[in-house]
Amino acid sequence: MIVSTMDIVMAAIGILTIAGFGISISAWRHAVRIERELAKDDHAGIPSAI
Repeated sequence: MIVSTMDIVMAAIGILTIAGFGISISAWRHAVRIERELAKDDHAGIPSAI
């Protein structure tokens, strides 16, 4: 089987797309966790000194 340059480019684009989705999901989960921690701190009943 002969592999053309276009096949390599398309495979690379597919791999980068999957990696991008993984990074996006990870960043979204991290942001949600931070928001929950901040919301929990807001309801502690003690005002922030900052």
